[in-house]
Amino acid sequence: MQLSESSLHYLRNYFLLEQTRDETNQFLEAIAKGLARQVEVWLDTQLEGYLAFEGPWVVGNGGEAGVLLRVREGLEPLGDMARWKYYVQYNDAMRPCDLNDSTHCLVWGNTPKVNSAQIRMVTEMAGKLGLPDPYRVEEVPLLDASAEEVVERLAGIFGEYCDVYGRVVKALVNESRG
Repeated sequence: MQLSESSLHYLRNYFLLEQTRDETNQFLEAIAKGLARQVEVWLDTQLEGYLAFEGPWVVGNGGEAGVLLRVREGLEPLGDMARWKYYVQYNDAMRPCDLNDSTHCLVWGNTPKVNSAQIRMVTEMAGKLGLPDPYRVEEVPLLDASAEEVVERLAGIFGEYCDVYGRVVKALVNESRG
């Protein structure tokens, strides 16, 4: 068996590349965990009264983080809204996703496709209210500031997604009450 040119380069620099990979993974893990901590603080202090949350969580050693928002129980009339799920998610190069650049991460809102009626209603109401699309995908650079500043920026973006969804849910509940 012969090694390709890139494999030879990797083998010649194996120790350096492994050390670099470990440092990079620690950097990305610190961002994901810092994001989860800041999002939890934001949710505890700023979350709209119509919503409850689960999480935030970090998957494994980082690379993926998120929070689940649900419509708070006890609001009437809820109908199908009582079963709605809305996730705000983060992925970086440690997790397979549609990144265009490994020095960036993705943040987006997500609802399981089985809840297509929810997606339609939320998107339409956000449009009526002049709010950003709650299901948009944002690609955010990770290396243009310190890790702490990146975490703060990402937490702010998470907060915006949560706020938009909360405002939409409030409007839908009020609309259903007549």
